[in-house]
Amino acid sequence: MQFFSLENKDVIKNHRPELFDKYTGLYTHEDNPPEKLHLLTYKDTRIVHTMFPDKKKHNLKAVAKFGKGHVKSTRLFPENHADLIVPYQDQNGGIRYTILIRKYYQEQMERVFIQEHDENGEAEYLILLGERKISDFDSFDHNRMSDFQHRDLIDYERIINQLAEGVESIQIDPSIFRW
Repeated sequence: MQFFSLENKDVIKNHRPELFDKYTGLYTHEDNPPEKLHLLTYKDTRIVHTMFPDKKKHNLKAVAKFGKGHVKSTRLFPENHADLIVPYQDQNGGIRYTILIRKYYQEQMERVFIQEHDENGEAEYLILLGERKISDFDSFDHNRMSDFQHRDLIDYERIINQLAEGVESIQIDPSIFRW
């Protein structure tokens, strides 16, 4: 997408036209739907001041009832699998839920789960969200871990919230889970 074009220049909704040029356009990242973004540059330059989304859909404070911890990965050789783990902590810092993505190398499968943990942080309940075939034997690298640390995981977090509320029957649409 070319932001710096005359058709994207927004002169009507620019609140500080004496300081900034404002551009508005659609941007598509990987498999995500197009998103409307705004770009502010310093007047008559291509020096970026700020880029921000049109909607505040990324402000997830009202959705996530648990805090996301630091994403980590492990590779276990006797069991022949690798894990990517996204922990969710309660207000006391205890791990209550995790998103677990596990690569089963012998089966050439990758499965994604949500685990519920007891008061001691031990996994006591597991729900399978989806699986897919894999053809690589790589561990989870830094880029993949960073992606899950910063990615919008709202669909997973909704399920975590339902589990926390004690919902007995959770509807899972496997098509919404991108991992």
